[in-house]
Amino acid sequence: MKTYLFEGLREIDEILRGERTRPASLVSGNIDVSGRRLIVFGFALGGLYGASMGLYSVVNGATYDAWLQLVSSMLKVPLLFLLTLLVTCPSLYVFSALVGSRLRFASTMRLLLMAIIVDLALLASLGPVTAFFTVCTTSYPFVKLLNVAFFAVSGLVGLKVLSRALDMVFTLPAPPLPVLTPASEATPPEAPTEPKAPPTVLDVLASGPNPFTPRPLARDPSPDEADRTARWVFSLWTFTFGVVGAQMGWVLRPFIGAPDRPFEWFRPRESNILEAIFQAVRDLGT
Repeated sequence: MKTYLFEGLREIDEILRGERTRPASLVSGNIDVSGRRLIVFGFALGGLYGASMGLYSVVNGATYDAWLQLVSSMLKVPLLFLLTLLVTCPSLYVFSALVGSRLRFASTMRLLLMAIIVDLALLASLGPVTAFFTVCTTSYPFVKLLNVAFFAVSGLVGLKVLSRALDMVFTLPAPPLPVLTPASEATPPEAPTEPKAPPTVLDVLASGPNPFTPRPLARDPSPDEADRTARWVFSLWTFTFGVVGAQMGWVLRPFIGAPDRPFEWFRPRESNILEAIFQAVRDLGT
């Protein structure tokens, strides 16, 4: 158990330091991380931040079952990221495969898990800050906006890690394949040739441009073109990831728990996340 824990912490530390996204690993299309271990530690890190979110209901809740909000948030935060990953990973794989990515589906999934681990690790590090303001204030709109800001900042950092890795996947040259020449097929030494006669007029005319010469094959994209393609694909997928993640969080609400409402595992579908943020901004001044 200790070995598993230490290996997981070491792997997360190497991901945060960028050692698992080095060019030598990405150029071969292989992401050398344990997907199962990242999921386990992702639930642990998400649970830590979920506990800091649900603490508001425990401190300021008026009902006897307010502690259930803490348990609910500990489960919902990692579930939010896992469900968003399952929904958006196929689209990223298809987009990147269409423009020449060397990552297979399993490697794409592990790369996304690495970005989510960065996101959850940053959220977990901000958990004490969230808990501090939760204990120091009773303003429900302030706590909501604080958590929205922390989710946005950590999400941008995680996407930055993913963007840097995808840039290297698209722009790094593929590893050259070794060419082995059997000894039986070795080129024999050239025999001495006789001196050629001077060219005639017909030879000079025949050596001119031939209109029936086939066109050369299309060239490979330059590094600049590959970089622009990677950024276009990543921008499109980032928009998709952000929209899906925001809507997933709205579907799984509540995460904090309003002090004047009884505990609910899930709330009915109503309004949307943008309207809820604007409402929280308006209520902040009242």
